[in-house]
Amino acid sequence: MISIDFFNILATVINILVLFLLMQKFLVKPLMNVIEKRENMIDSQFKEAEAAETEAKSLKAKYEDSLKNAHDESISILNKAKINAQAEYDRIVGEADDEAQKIVSKARTDMEQEREQALKEVKTEIGDLIALAVDKVAGTKASAESDKELIDQFLSDVDADDK
Repeated sequence: MISIDFFNILATVINILVLFLLMQKFLVKPLMNVIEKRENMIDSQFKEAEAAETEAKSLKAKYEDSLKNAHDESISILNKAKINAQAEYDRIVGEADDEAQKIVSKARTDMEQEREQALKEVKTEIGDLIALAVDKVAGTKASAESDKELIDQFLSDVDADDK
């Protein structure tokens, strides 16, 4: 039959307690230390990863800002270049217009002077022809003064009729 021996039970309980204490001291504590070290290492790596991510985001923001600033600056430079080019174009066109006006004005003045000179020559030639015709028709030569007066009177009448 089965008999219960308290001494065996007590020895078994003591053996289990000793085994538990030995396992606690030599197995569980070192294992817990390893687990704690591993946990600390994972936490530190996680914090490092977060710091690296924050730094990467910061660098990305700086890069985007510098890229935007470079883009804005390039647009500003292009706009200034366009304004300068337009101003230079306007200046050159203005100078060309002024020069063209001077050339046209000089040409008109020269034309007017040549016209006046030609008219003067024609009047003198007509006067000489009229004096010659009068001499031939009249058969006598009138005085130079009277010829000049007659010619001037005739030319004045012709000028008055033209106007």
